Amino acid sequence: MRGAELTANAFGECFHIVALDFDPTEKEIAAHMSALRENAYNKAKAKFEALADTEPFCAVSWNDIVNDAPDGATFCNEQIFATLAKRGIFKQERFWDHFFIYKAMRVVYDKKEVDTSAEHVISLIRNAGGIAILAHPHGQVGYLEKLCELGLSGVECDHPDLSEEDKKAARELAQRHSLYISGGTDHVGRLGDYTNIRGDRPYAHELVNSTFYRPLTYDARSGITKEEFDRIKIRISG
Repeated sequence: MRGAELTANAFGECFHIVALDFDPTEKEIAAHMSALRENAYNKAKAKFEALADTEPFCAVSWNDIVNDAPDGATFCNEQIFATLAKRGIFKQERFWDHFFIYKAMRVVYDKKEVDTSAEHVISLIRNAGGIAILAHPHGQVGYLEKLCELGLSGVECDHPDLSEEDKKAARELAQRHSLYISGGTDHVGRLGDYTNIRGDRPYAHELVNSTFYRPLTYDARSGITKEEFDRIKIRISG
């Protein structure tokens, strides 16, 4: 099933909305995602260039990163670290040390104006025939009813970021409003020759059985049943 995760803003909060089973060729969502990819590319390049004289970033060029990236990649820290890892410059255990340096770097870059209001993003997904699902709603379950009024169709009820209280509250609201129930881990498989653990916590390397260390083909539905997945697949709620 096709999916994408989009940033949306409402009620003074930043939400991540997963678009499932949508048509990426639909004109409006295609233009939205194209602008987001262009902005992400420009931001990643500006951050890399600002760090280019420091270790370990000085060991590679931006062209190296572009050439190593898979076709259609949306650029961010992952492509940079994958290139460093591919050349043996970067070690996974140092990921978080370098990541926080990268994240903290503030840069000015060419940025297209994009409407990221939750109402607009959810409308784009629905107009492209997709299902809009609130991702990893840690501390955001209280906004579910308001997001439902904007057209939200589902919620992730299981994710490593969620507490047991979050999971329980999300499920109860999903059942009350007949929302689709999904789960996720932010597991993105392997980039280059190293295991990418974006989405976990700095201490997760201690968890030997962590799903973040498993290949992309691993079943990482994270806490939902096949029945719940099939409800999404066959659009049982419309």
